[in-house]
Parts: sequence; C-alpha cells; structure tokens
Amino acid sequence: MDLRGMAMELRSLRRLLTLQHSNDMNMQNRWNSHASDSDDPLRGVPSLRGGTSLPVGRARYHAWTFDRAASLPHRRMNAVQFTGGDRMFDARGTSGTTDLQTDRPHPARIYDYWLGGKDNFPPDRVAAEHAVSAAPDIPQAARENRDFLRRAVRLCVAAGIRQFIDIGSGLPAQGNVHEVAQAVAPDARVVYIDNDPIVLAHGRALLADNRTTTVLTGDLRDLDELLDRPALRELIDLSQPVAVLLLAVLHFVGDDHAHAAVRAVHSRLAPGSHLLISHSTFEGNPQRAAEVAKTWDDTESRINGRGRAEVEALFEGWELLEPGVDFVPLWRPDGPTEDTTRWMYAGVARKP
Repeated sequence: MDLRGMAMELRSLRRLLTLQHSNDMNMQNRWNSHASDSDDPLRGVPSLRGGTSLPVGRARYHAWTFDRAASLPHRRMNAVQFTGGDRMFDARGTSGTTDLQTDRPHPARIYDYWLGGKDNFPPDRVAAEHAVSAAPDIPQAARENRDFLRRAVRLCVAAGIRQFIDIGSGLPAQGNVHEVAQAVAPDARVVYIDNDPIVLAHGRALLADNRTTTVLTGDLRDLDELLDRPALRELIDLSQPVAVLLLAVLHFVGDDHAHAAVRAVHSRLAPGSHLLISHSTFEGNPQRAAEVAKTWDDTESRINGRGRAEVEALFEGWELLEPGVDFVPLWRPDGPTEDTTRWMYAGVARKP
C-alpha cells in the first residue's frame, strides 16, 4: 500500500471513530481527559502515534503505534480494535478477547508508566504516582530492572541458549528480550506471556513481521498449561535448553504459587536451561516500604516483598551463578553503581 492509500484508509478509520454515546457522560469525560492534540479533529486520538487505548463512549478505541506502518500498513490496521462490554471487536467486526479493564490499575501498565511509556490509563497513573510520592526513586528501579534483563539475556545467549520464555513480560519497551537476543543471535526464538490483554494486542501488532517471536496470554499460576500450548511449542523445543524469565512477577503471588511456578519450570526444562528472577524487596527501604506497597492495593494482585533468603529459596534445585542473589543494579553491573536503588533482588541460575 502506498502512502496515499494508507492516508485514505486512515481517514476512513477516523470517520468510524466518531461514534459517540451522548448518554454516557462519564465515559466521555474520560475520553476528553486524554486529549493530546487540540488540533486533531477527533479529540483524544493521539494521531495514532502514541500506542494507547482510549474510551469512545461505551465503545473503546484501541490503536497501536504506526512508526513502522510504511512497511506493514495493512497489518497495522488490523491491530485497531473496538471493545464494548466484556468483548473486543477488530476492524472487521470479529469478536475476540475480554475487557481491557481500563477502570482499574494493572501492574503491567503501572510499570509502563514508570518507564515513560504511553500505554497506561488514569487509574494506572494514579497508582504509579502514589509510589513515586513515597519513593521518588521507584522509576529508576524500573529502569534498572530493564538493564538487568539485558545483561542477563546476553549472558544466556553467550551460554548458547537460543530459546526464551518471558513470563509476566509487560508492555513492550525498548530493549525487549527478542531485541537483545536476536541482535546477537538472529535465530533466537522468544515467547512473551502476560495476563493483560493489552499486552497481547500491542505485542502482536508490533511483532506482526517477526516469525520467531510471539505473545500469549496466560498466568504463571498455571505454567504446565502454558508450557503445553501449541502456540508456544511451535517456537520452543523443551528438550533443548531454554531461558525462562520471571522478572518482577513472582512478587504478585503468594509463597505457594511462587514456589510451584519455579518447580514447574525446573521439572519441564532440559539441563542447561537458565532461570532469571528479579523480585521486589522491602529490606533495602524498610521505612518507605509500607506506603509504597499501597500502590497495588486496587490491582488484582497485591505485592509481596521478599527478603534475600526468600528469593534465594526460589532457586532450590538450580545452580545459582555468581554473584548469587543481589540487588538488581549490583548483579554483574556494566557501569557505575553509585546512587542506584535497593528495591529489587535479582539472580540467574542454571539447571544442572
């Protein structure tokens, strides 16, 4: 499709988006509060640049970034979806996934806000700002966790691993697993898993032209079901070493579920596989911990900060690599560590 054709399709899409429900003023006010371009004839739609989701009365508009639309414009258009009630409809009217639950904060979108992303809503921002008001270094901790991801993935690639499963992956951000791994090993295969339907829609749109990476919805409390899914097994051969990432996700489940998830990973993976964990802790900031923990009070999963010994116990049956479990910015740093945070522990282990 040439640029003129793309512009015509975009104008047609915008005309569709003028659907309004005047009897739902509450939703309309939420729409107006998102306006980012006062010159835009469809107020509140960020010129399809921002990768965000906004309400349109009882229907909701969902559009993902068009920064690469010149190469795949037709696939980008297929990533535009309308939702109403508890169902989602794509541009062709096909019914699909569940409610995006934009009226309550979600951990993935809170994290996205801390990283400077745009795929978040007012409840997410309120929750995220609560944490920042109690601990201004929280966004820095989120960025340090992304830096740990890059260092740990590069370690796995250097160890010969070419398969990655990122559980609780969150919304796409710069330096994702597939970008880091495939920059060194183009044949690396990656599966992202998250329980937020926005992650699924956004990820599939961005990865439409990537045949070795996919995104699935799922819950770490049912890892056996996830590891048996045909969509995962199409890319991942469990008889060969795999790196499983559980970054900033185990702290959203209780002890029983956290240990069960790690045991399931250990029992299903081949020798030589690696386990990557980062985990919130309150040991480094005991005075601020209780207030920061309230950030997740309105989410479906409250946070469980664990101490170093508790995080080490999650690696039972694995061989922890040096330096063992340490604060995220201190785990094999590749730069200065002065003025870094102490909000999360991290570790990488190998299955013997």
